[in-house]
Amino acid sequence: MKKPSDQIFRLIQSMTPAEKRFFKRHFASEQSVLTQLFDFINKMKTYDESLIKKRFDERVAKNLKVYKVQLFDLLMDSLQALAGKKNIKTRIRKGIEEVDILLSKQLYDLGADRLKKLKNLCLKYEEYTYLMEVLFMEFFIHHITIDQIGISEHPIFTEVPKYLQKLDQHIRLSYEGHRLMDMQRLQSMSGQKPNPTELQKLLELPEMSEPSLAFQSKLTRQSIISFVASITGEQEKLGQSQKACVDLFEEFPHFKDTMAFRYIGALRNYLNFCVRAKQYAEVRALITKTESYVKKNPDMMIHLIHFYYAEVQMYYDQCAFGNIDAGVEQRILQHLKTFNIEHERIAMLVYFYLVLNQLIKSNFTQVHFYLRKLEAAIEHTQKGHINLLNIFEIICAYEEEDEEQLERAWQKAKKLKEQGAFYCDMLDLTQSLLQQPFDKKAHFENFISKISTFQDDPLWETVKFFKLDEWLWAHQNRQSFSEWMKQKQKKAERISFS
Repeated sequence: MKKPSDQIFRLIQSMTPAEKRFFKRHFASEQSVLTQLFDFINKMKTYDESLIKKRFDERVAKNLKVYKVQLFDLLMDSLQALAGKKNIKTRIRKGIEEVDILLSKQLYDLGADRLKKLKNLCLKYEEYTYLMEVLFMEFFIHHITIDQIGISEHPIFTEVPKYLQKLDQHIRLSYEGHRLMDMQRLQSMSGQKPNPTELQKLLELPEMSEPSLAFQSKLTRQSIISFVASITGEQEKLGQSQKACVDLFEEFPHFKDTMAFRYIGALRNYLNFCVRAKQYAEVRALITKTESYVKKNPDMMIHLIHFYYAEVQMYYDQCAFGNIDAGVEQRILQHLKTFNIEHERIAMLVYFYLVLNQLIKSNFTQVHFYLRKLEAAIEHTQKGHINLLNIFEIICAYEEEDEEQLERAWQKAKKLKEQGAFYCDMLDLTQSLLQQPFDKKAHFENFISKISTFQDDPLWETVKFFKLDEWLWAHQNRQSFSEWMKQKQKKAERISFS
C-alpha cells in the first residue's frame, strides 16, 4: 500500500508562529473544514493519516487527499502574502505583475511610476535578472507613449549591457566556486590534492581583482579565496576571507534580511574558524550577534544549534566544563526538539560533547541518557560513526567501573568488522583490562607506546578532536578521566586568573 503523503504536515511544521497567526487571521475561517484540518495537523507530533480520518466525518475522510491539496494551496497563498511584505524578490515579482495589469489597461503613467520604484528596488538589492524585465517594460512605455515618439536615445541601450556584465561576472565566479567545491570533495574522498598551478590560475581570474563587483559576486569571490586557503592550508588567509564575508554584510546591512541564509552561513564559517583558532572573544561576539539577528529573523532560528555547538566546543577546549551547566544543556535539548533535528548530524556532534561533559562530572545517569540519544542520531544519519560510539561506550563503562557493562560494550564493539589499527588495538586494550585488571597502568603504557602507528588513522584523529586521548594519559598516571580533566580545568582557571 502506498504511504500517505506527509507534505502538508511538513509544510505546517516548517511554519513559524508568526506565519501560523497570519494564516489564522487572514485566510482561515472557524467554520471551514480546511481550518479545522490545519488545527488538527498542527497539533500532531508525527504525521498519522489514520488519526485524521477518525477525527473527521466520512465525507472529509473519503476526500482527504483533495482537502490536503486545498489546504496546501491556501497555506502557500498565505505564505506568499506574508512574504510579500518582507521578501524583496516577492515584492519585485508582485510589482511587475501590477505593472503588467496597468499596461494592459493603458494606464502608462501609473505603470511608469511603479516601474521607477521597482527599478530602484532592483538596483538597491542587485536583483539584475528582474532588472532586465523592468528595463524592457520601461523601454516599451517610452515607445508606446505619444509624447516620446521621435526620441531614439534611451538609457536602456547602455544600462542593459552594464548589468548583463555584472550578471556574467557573477555566473563566472559561481561556476568557479562550484568547480572548486568539487575539487575539495575529490581531495576528501581520494586524498588527491588539487594542482597548485590550477588553484593559482583561479585566483588570477579578472573577476578576482575587480573592485566594482556586485555584492553577491564579492561574497562568491571571498568564498573562492576561502576554499583555496582551506585546500592549501593557509589559515591566516582563510580567516581573513571568512571575516571579509561577514564584514560585507555589515557594510551593506540591507542584504542581511534578503540573503538571510547566506548571512547565517557567513557567520557560521567565520565562527568555525574562530573556534579552531581559539579566538574565543570573537566566538562569543559571533554567538551574541547571531542570537540578536535570529530574534528579528525567526526563520533562521533553527541554525542557532550550530552556534550552541560551537559554544560547547569552546568551553570544552578551554577546560571550562563548569560553563556547560544544566541550563546550557536544556537550551540545546529544547532547540533540537523544537526544530525536530534530534537525529541530524549536528545533534550527534553535540551529544558527543554532552556525554564527555557528564563523564567528567561522573554523572553516569546523564551519561547513559546522552549515549542513547547519540545512538539514535547515529542510527538515523551517520552510521559511519558507530565505531566512535563504541569507543565512547567502552570508556564510559570503564569509568563507571561496571565490569559487566564493559564486557557488553566490548562484545558489541567486536561485531564491527574491517576497522583500522586504533580501533583494533582499543579492543585488545579492553580485553586486557577485562582479563588482567590488576595491571592497568602497564596496559595503558603499552597502548600509548603504539600511538605513533595511528597517525594516519581517521578514527584516532576524531578521538583526539574530542580529547579522548586524555583518557589514556589519565590512566597511565593512575587517575580517572574525571580527576584528570578536573585538574586541567583548575590549571586553566589559574592561567586565566593570572
